[in-house]
Amino acid sequence: MNRTCIHLRYSDDDGRNWLPLELGKVGRVPGSLWPADGRLPGDDFGTYTKADPDPRIVALGDGLACLWHNRRVKSGQHVDLHMVRYDGQRWLTPEIVPYTSEKTQLHSLPRLHAIGLGGKEIFVLTAYANGVLHYRDGQWTRQLPEAPASVSRLCLAGEKTVVVIAAIPQPGGTTRGTARLTAPVVFRMWQRGPDGRWSQPRDVAREDEPIPLDETWAGFQVPRFSPPNFVPIIWANGSDWVKVVRVPVVQSP
Repeated sequence: MNRTCIHLRYSDDDGRNWLPLELGKVGRVPGSLWPADGRLPGDDFGTYTKADPDPRIVALGDGLACLWHNRRVKSGQHVDLHMVRYDGQRWLTPEIVPYTSEKTQLHSLPRLHAIGLGGKEIFVLTAYANGVLHYRDGQWTRQLPEAPASVSRLCLAGEKTVVVIAAIPQPGGTTRGTARLTAPVVFRMWQRGPDGRWSQPRDVAREDEPIPLDETWAGFQVPRFSPPNFVPIIWANGSDWVKVVRVPVVQSP
């Protein structure tokens, strides 16, 4: 039937009893369900077609924030990024994250990455634009524009240090059109300092055998969270081996 179901039970007594979902208070995140005609009241920016299947959730303040992509039909901008906050008691009004989607080489999965810092800041990577989107005090800014879309990953090392690691395609491998499907790569790292500034890029590893960088799952991963003194990178060629490297991190004071 080509149908995927998610089965969930929850516990409100430290795991002694697990209850079916129907007994709890469950509902759609406000703003994630669009009208039948696919248009938002009062806005004229195209017809929404679907939500990308890669929502993210991060801690923010006394609650959390949910982020997700919505595709829409209009030349120029095709994908919107939405965020809705939960303040610990209620859902707030959904908002559209101010960014401009770009034509990027690769849209490998997952297309959205997000981490929170100290309950006050959010860092986001989207496959539809280069750079890091940063949220603090109700404002969004774009940082580190040289971080390539789709092949960059975010990690919070310890509780204070934000790291971006990207797989930078090198000459060789196979292509489709202008997109590199497999390629030798250099793993490049940026680290955010306690003053909010990003370090200069540093190449921390290289793989001379081509690894997948296509429109499904990229052949490398970085965890969202790591110990304060290192960030691991794992990659595979899709057939014979898997490699791991631990990249030292300069700890923030």
